[in-house]
Amino acid sequence: MRSSWIIFIFFSCAVVQAQITPNNQFDRDLILYLPLNGNIQDESPLKNNCFSWNIKPEKDKNGNNNGAFSFDNIGFIGVQNIDNFNGLTAFTITSWIYLNKYTEHNTIISKVNPGRDFNLQVQEDGTLNFHTYKNGYIHFNSQHKIPLQEWVYVTFTYTGKVFQMYINGEPEKFSINFEGAFVPMDELKFSFSWTGKDLTVGNLYPYARESFYGRIDDLRVYKRVLSLSEIKKLINLKNNERGIAYPLGDFNNSEQNKQVIDNDSFKITTPGNQKGVIDAPVQEIKL
Repeated sequence: MRSSWIIFIFFSCAVVQAQITPNNQFDRDLILYLPLNGNIQDESPLKNNCFSWNIKPEKDKNGNNNGAFSFDNIGFIGVQNIDNFNGLTAFTITSWIYLNKYTEHNTIISKVNPGRDFNLQVQEDGTLNFHTYKNGYIHFNSQHKIPLQEWVYVTFTYTGKVFQMYINGEPEKFSINFEGAFVPMDELKFSFSWTGKDLTVGNLYPYARESFYGRIDDLRVYKRVLSLSEIKKLINLKNNERGIAYPLGDFNNSEQNKQVIDNDSFKITTPGNQKGVIDAPVQEIKL
């Protein structure tokens, strides 16, 4: 009997370790990995420090308890170690999202202040939007809407010359707008500034009013572009986890949150069409 318990304990530990440890060969290029399984720990090789406020554990797409977090009420996860995300010459941002309602801004992840390195969000019209600022705002808008109350896997990649958007592992057509005007791909001149000091999940920045009205799960940032087959592998990976109740760990641990509670004078401040759709995936930017 004793040996059976030892085997059971060892097996249980192995299962938990498999759930939180990147197990794909390409995960060596992760610079942020938030499984969001009951806690806000970064499981990438960089082990970035994270803090959060007003987020709530929820079921994930497979019904696992505490397998995702909601950000409805100005919730956010802030990521420190910001230098790990500066100077990227290529990247992939990918995440599961479950949207409850369309609003002007449903921020999935952003890097801002000062300026705006990037913001991946769902817009009021339901389209997936990636935008940045370089002598004006440049917006990449999906052709199709993100459906409400349905788990969707969204991905945005940048190679240094090529931008690409995916929804549920399929290349998505998108348009490019610069300061409100449609821009053909061959006329867009662009490079990232990388000045933002706030890297935030589920909100534009800590305590902003552009939080994501819904759930976010399994958010990843890579320092290179993932192939289509790698993206599809990540989609299938989450399907293997079912019937789990993840233990709750540390979250809603923001130091500023303590000030909000203790200081009555604290106030939260608010920060200041699809024509020309481009076929996926041939979308090259001349730099």
